[in-house]
Amino acid sequence: RCVMKITPDELKEARDLYEKGVDIWSLSEAFGVHYDTMRRYLRQFDLYGVSIFSPNPQYVEDKDD
Repeated sequence: RCVMKITPDELKEARDLYEKGVDIWSLSEAFGVHYDTMRRYLRQFDLYGVSIFSPNPQYVEDKDD
């Protein structure tokens, strides 16, 4: 199982900020993770939603979560 370096709430906040135009480098600095890690988390969150924090992530059916 993958250990996430940020909480679900932090990831939701990062995603919201990213959608408002904050770049990934700034988000990675603000949340204390590597640039590539933040990029991966944002992509996984887009694909799986909050289920990425579960043992068996499921694809998001509706993008308006």
